[in-house]
Amino acid sequence: MNVGVLSLIVFEMKLLLIYRVNIDVSAHAGIVNKMRSQKLALKNLGHQVDIINHSFDSILFNKKSIRSIRIDNSFQNFIIKHNTFFSFLKDYINPKEYDLIFIRYPFSNATFLSFCKSIKTSINTKLVIDMPTFPYNKEFSGITNMFIGYESFWREKLRKYIDFFIHYGPEKSISGVTCISSINGINVKSLPIRKANYDSSVLRMIAIGKWKNWHGLDRVLLGMKESLRNTSLMIVGEGSEVKRLKELVSELQIADRVRFAGVLKGKELDKAFDDIDIGIGTLGMHRKGVNYNSSLKHREYCARGLPFILSTFDSSFPSKCGFVQYNEESDLAIDLDKVSEFLEGVSLNPKEIKLYAQENLDWKVVLGEVLKRINFYKTERQIV
Repeated sequence: MNVGVLSLIVFEMKLLLIYRVNIDVSAHAGIVNKMRSQKLALKNLGHQVDIINHSFDSILFNKKSIRSIRIDNSFQNFIIKHNTFFSFLKDYINPKEYDLIFIRYPFSNATFLSFCKSIKTSINTKLVIDMPTFPYNKEFSGITNMFIGYESFWREKLRKYIDFFIHYGPEKSISGVTCISSINGINVKSLPIRKANYDSSVLRMIAIGKWKNWHGLDRVLLGMKESLRNTSLMIVGEGSEVKRLKELVSELQIADRVRFAGVLKGKELDKAFDDIDIGIGTLGMHRKGVNYNSSLKHREYCARGLPFILSTFDSSFPSKCGFVQYNEESDLAIDLDKVSEFLEGVSLNPKEIKLYAQENLDWKVVLGEVLKRINFYKTERQIV
């Protein structure tokens, strides 16, 4: 008889996911998909999951309206929306009903702090905040940049009420709150493998995103101008950078090789990946002073069996994995001739690349590890 053998006991929990994201905005499609994929993964892990978000006119609980709220795109209304959202939830949520409340980080102010304080009235409820990007001050410009100092003041006070930040970077703590290191995940099964027919005469690229300056897509456009090879690029998604990208395409006189497809979803997006050779990952993280990378687009490319390029290191994709190419962290043009040479040397087929995603990047795997770190997967001492 052996004494002291540790076994892993999985306890069913009740969790609440809070995403202050507007599901009606097409540019938020990636975040909304992440939210829904996390819910599905947690349910597949055996837990009860509720979810709160909002539309243009309602706060939603499990897709049902629980409060009318009118929203426009003005900065003033952005602040009002934030305060209304969390003020209402402060009275609506009974924290004692949940073992864990998980929030995608919005921004901090007195209202959000008061909401977090109300959650911690239940000492048995853990409050965890997903902080995917830090520091984030360079993501803002113009009038929105004016409240960063104000926001930081309130964020520092969160340490009294938050148990953990979930974070994709190297920081061990943020504002005095312990960070649990993690990565972005993806619902691998929801994405079909691309139907590829490799054509060595042309380098066919796709880039997906909610376009900002730090995605570095201008580097690819510059590379297309300089490349001696035949190249084409499909740009999927919207964002504040699209206008500048279109102007650059015109300036470089490469409009015949670049297609701006806008936001694509479902089968329309699946079709866009057919007859594509390589994905364009994030190439400008250095522009916002961030030295780590956990972009959702990288995971989507991998889950579809597509090789891709990037610059800033993504811990999910060491160089030895064989289907990613790292480029210099700079504003220089991407050398697409070298990208073509890299692609010709990729030995893994799409099914093998997708298998890598299934084993390492699926939300069920990622969130399972996070829950272990939060100590909800408990150990018991057994007599065998």
